[in-house]
Amino acid sequence: MLITAIIGQLIYDSDGLLWRLSKNELIIAEAIQDRNPRSKQCHVEFGEVPGCKYGDGEVGAIVLGDSHAQSVVRSVEKSTPESESTLDWTMSSCPTISGVKRVLSDGTTSEDCGNFVSSSIEKISKQYQGVPIFIVNRTPLYLWGANDADWKGEREKANLIIDEKRSSVIDDNYRTNFLAQFGSTICQISQYAPVVVLKTTPELINDVPKTMFKRAIQGKDDIRVKIPMSDYLSRSQQVDAFYADLARRCDVTIIDPTDTFCDQEYCYGDDEGRPLYFDDDHLSEYGASKLIPLFKKVWGQ
Repeated sequence: MLITAIIGQLIYDSDGLLWRLSKNELIIAEAIQDRNPRSKQCHVEFGEVPGCKYGDGEVGAIVLGDSHAQSVVRSVEKSTPESESTLDWTMSSCPTISGVKRVLSDGTTSEDCGNFVSSSIEKISKQYQGVPIFIVNRTPLYLWGANDADWKGEREKANLIIDEKRSSVIDDNYRTNFLAQFGSTICQISQYAPVVVLKTTPELINDVPKTMFKRAIQGKDDIRVKIPMSDYLSRSQQVDAFYADLARRCDVTIIDPTDTFCDQEYCYGDDEGRPLYFDDDHLSEYGASKLIPLFKKVWGQ
């Protein structure tokens, strides 16, 4: 708790601490706030999605998905041709499945997510045909539950109602139904516009900047946060096979971020000491910028 308090104050009002920290420690601490400055304005969990626009000119890209989509929206913006803009269509904890319902902590359900996805498809079909749609989701979370170190809920608890089928736990039937409806939604979108799907980026389990900062001020030699490549592959294996099939069936372009964040042994949460994440699984603005070369390929750049 003390470490967390120190890091938060560093950014806002604890100027008296700045001179005590090394340059590298400051870089790590600042990564906690290295996120889209418009996220509070543009990203919601319930209600109407603001649909923020980034850049000027005609819409050249739409980013559709959950909070992982929101974390890369500005990198998509920076990848589009200069004369075009990018729309932010993202909702927290909302997989891109038309009509899906979310089960809330009190047992009630919310239709906001499914309605948002359905209305997005309608807008694409009527207003944005031919505009590339970047679909980004933390798909392993929906299939396997959270892997965060500080997760305090039941990892196997299902919190989505898909195609009116309610399940209390995440099991094989639940996963099969999720992927079927997920694929159906993406294929429907692909009828109106080119679809680009970003595979899930590595989930680092531990909060990257906070863990690195704590290890740094403790004087540890190795402060890196990483996970074995095998762990990343095991959580994404079923999703990757699904995406490969989706590419064949619906002419969807798949972007694979593995080589950007991983070598043959590990996936890393930093680049030469600078965090790539602002927590354990969301890319920071700096981390998301590493994907710009992959995004640019969509426009042949």
